[in-house]
Amino acid sequence: MACVNANGDKMPPFVIFKGKDLWDNWIPKSGDWPNKSYAASANGWMTSELFLNWFTKSFVPHVKGETPCLLIFDGHGSHVTVHLIKAAQMNGITIIKLLAHTSHILQPLNVACFRGLKAKWDQKLTVWQRLHVGSRPGKAEFAKLLGNVWADLTASNMISGFRGTGIYDGTIVGDLKVNRFAVSQKV
Repeated sequence: MACVNANGDKMPPFVIFKGKDLWDNWIPKSGDWPNKSYAASANGWMTSELFLNWFTKSFVPHVKGETPCLLIFDGHGSHVTVHLIKAAQMNGITIIKLLAHTSHILQPLNVACFRGLKAKWDQKLTVWQRLHVGSRPGKAEFAKLLGNVWADLTASNMISGFRGTGIYDGTIVGDLKVNRFAVSQKV
């Protein structure tokens, strides 16, 4: 899972492996992105428990003291629970869930960042495969490669994502930095 802000800052990624439990040997010993979070779920997907755990143990400490704080996320069912809403209220964080099937228009990472990250992932994976012919990266190597790709995400990409969605445009003069004309009315 990825989390960025409109100023071009990014949190360490949250990696969820497929598995019953998280094993130490799945986490790289060196060359990893600092403070990356790890978890495991039966199918490798986000769960309500994992999201709440990430929110309370990673997100809240990361944004502590930065008010107001707004967390915008896609409409995946695992993201919204009563416990999450209570935790957000207790920490002065407003949460907004995007409407279903709108993340390609309204989610800043989808609008300006993920395409470039996917291309970088392909490049780094190709290099790795050439050095390890006939092998597949293990979980620790996957996490290490992901951290290397995440390091390539630039502040300008993140800022462009927020500007492109109209959620926040720092180039607008005045207090209100929302651009309601950024997204076509025909969408």
